[in-house]
Amino acid sequence: MKQLCNSNEILAQVQSISTDVTDLRIANNVYKAVYAVAYAIHNSNGCSEKDNGQGSTTACRKQADYQQAWKIMNELKKIRFTTATGEDVFFDENGDPAARYDVLNWQQVRVVPQAPGRLCRKEGQSAALTVYHVQREKSATQQIVNELKKIHFTTTAGEDVFFDENGDPAARYDVLNWQQVNELKKIHFTTATGEDVFFDENGDPAARYDVLNWQQGKDGKTVFVKVGFYDASLQTHLQLSINNNSIVWAHNKPQVRAADPPCSIRGLPNPPQLSKDGDVLIGGIFSFHNKWEQPARTFTSGPRKGECVSLNLREFQSAQTMEFAIEEINNRTDILPGINLGYKIYDACGSVEMTTRAALSLVNGHGENTTSVNCSKPDNVQAIIGQTSSTPTIAISTTVGPLHIPVVSHFASCACLSDRKKHPSFFRTLPSDYFQSRALAQLVKHFGWTWVGTLCSDNDYGNNGISAFISAAKEEGICIEYSKAFFKTDSRERILKIIEVIKASTSKVIVAFVANSDFGFLLREMVLQNMTGFQWIGSESWISDVNTANAEWQHILKGSVGFAIPKANINGLGSFLTKLNPASGVALYKEVWETIFQCKLLTQENVTVEIKQLCKGNESLTQVQNGNTDISDLRIANNVYKAVYAVAYALHNSYGCSEKDSVQEGANMCTTLADNQQPWKVVNELKKIHFTTATGEDVFFDENGDPAARYDVLNWQQGAGICLQSQLSPGFQEGYTERKANLLL
Repeated sequence: MKQLCNSNEILAQVQSISTDVTDLRIANNVYKAVYAVAYAIHNSNGCSEKDNGQGSTTACRKQADYQQAWKIMNELKKIRFTTATGEDVFFDENGDPAARYDVLNWQQVRVVPQAPGRLCRKEGQSAALTVYHVQREKSATQQIVNELKKIHFTTTAGEDVFFDENGDPAARYDVLNWQQVNELKKIHFTTATGEDVFFDENGDPAARYDVLNWQQGKDGKTVFVKVGFYDASLQTHLQLSINNNSIVWAHNKPQVRAADPPCSIRGLPNPPQLSKDGDVLIGGIFSFHNKWEQPARTFTSGPRKGECVSLNLREFQSAQTMEFAIEEINNRTDILPGINLGYKIYDACGSVEMTTRAALSLVNGHGENTTSVNCSKPDNVQAIIGQTSSTPTIAISTTVGPLHIPVVSHFASCACLSDRKKHPSFFRTLPSDYFQSRALAQLVKHFGWTWVGTLCSDNDYGNNGISAFISAAKEEGICIEYSKAFFKTDSRERILKIIEVIKASTSKVIVAFVANSDFGFLLREMVLQNMTGFQWIGSESWISDVNTANAEWQHILKGSVGFAIPKANINGLGSFLTKLNPASGVALYKEVWETIFQCKLLTQENVTVEIKQLCKGNESLTQVQNGNTDISDLRIANNVYKAVYAVAYALHNSYGCSEKDSVQEGANMCTTLADNQQPWKVVNELKKIHFTTATGEDVFFDENGDPAARYDVLNWQQGAGICLQSQLSPGFQEGYTERKANLLL
């Protein structure tokens, strides 16, 4: 040992960065930050001065044990105090302080006298001296510029520093030997001790470490004993090697890891609306409700739960289709034998924020209604089915994509989702709008229309779709008179401005790349102004939507033409949908029942309340027409069905399930335990799956996670009643390997 401490050392007598207080710029910011939090806690706990007879003291009337973080945040917005050095501290509406700066110029100094707590700079060293102090004032900017123009100095290395009239320094460059750099990238040699040396694409060597164990030597001193190694250049299963027999443990025995203490979940609990236990869980996110009424955030009280309103029976049908597919798979012996699938399905309430929260709950596995859980074993999912539109699906994919959790959407068509760099684990069973946009341009050209207007939803689906259509239309020689975007939350004034543009236009053909949830807000105004005589060309979202094809705007939309994914039949789904039991204890089932039959179920909560229409108990879903049990158009439901089966086949392959020797023909077994499953393995298998549904549909994904693009051409015609009917025109199919469209009418 070179030098033993004698315990009489004095920090004031040595130069140390730790005790140097000549420049406390950063430390002062830490000092102010701590005081800001302290003042906020002081105020949130109701602390105030009082006189106890022996002078003024401060007392706090609230206990800090259960202090909520949002209260401190609220007080931080309001604090304003002065430090001991006279500095005024407060935050603006963005949480930023007042902007104050010093202008520094590095100059050569002769001697800086040494004093306790200060470093001594020798003659010839450079020091940063304050030459100008700046505060946030309008007149300060020009003064700073004037001062900077005057700076002219020479560094200790002899470099002349000044600025020209443009504020640029003198141009000086070093010449690097690029040939040497290039050769360094390629070297690969072995040292005399047998060590392999090379650089990767980032200029880094292979990561190799020794595993050291601190042991006591014969002389009583600590020695470092190598008991293993880590080598990143080897195969994954060989990278870490440890000799447990060589390790000396504390107290002569291995220490067992202590159990994790229960941890509290911050915020409100977020249980799924529909769930079923299973060996492996699949997540689902649908918008059972069209709108989420979010309470105002004041930070003066704890967060309150929002209310989801306006039940969407079509979305509920999609969720039930997911349940049906999982139940069907569990009853099969050729897919995931011995493994039962379960599910957790969330209601996104038409909100991107609720969609993101649902995705995080599915990933974390802590959606149950508990305040304390064991965080070491989250009950997470292996894949997520959803969502029904592009913008919330983008939110899901960007949230869970970095975690390599597969997302399979049944109705998100934005071409932007095909970007594998941004969405590496995304797949879908609906074709990309890359194909639909070009197909719409071909359709318009087919009928000889060269002068059209365009409308779109002001979201990812609409903006990306109409942009691709306009590009394709120009290639086909089609001119665009106007292009307008709107969204369901827009003001009536904005919708009316779009109406005026349409009325003033000379084109009578309108290409509408609009989501069905947005379209009604525009159509309602067109009905009020009796705007007819337009030829509508529709995108998939609304052209096959039965809710849009209603009596209210049938005189406006009749004759519409557009593309839709093909119809399908799912055997057994119809009877499954009519087995809904409102007495099962599922709140969503109760709400669906009351919505369909326009009655109220008697519960303990409303037993004393007068109800106009009580449910009789003998209602039957087979005797009413509703969006949930209507199986005449299963375009969207079929996509959900295929998505669930795609995930199931990927799980089947990732678990090593295959046929085994058995008297029973076709019996399978799975060799990989399910509890060790990693979602990235499911992503890898989804890229390779290729199967045929019971109806003969071929299902697979290309390198972007997209399916083969196939569409029907629909024409809206008025049927025997007052409602519009979608009539199928024979044949449209999109090429898969070649991105070319084949239009047959």
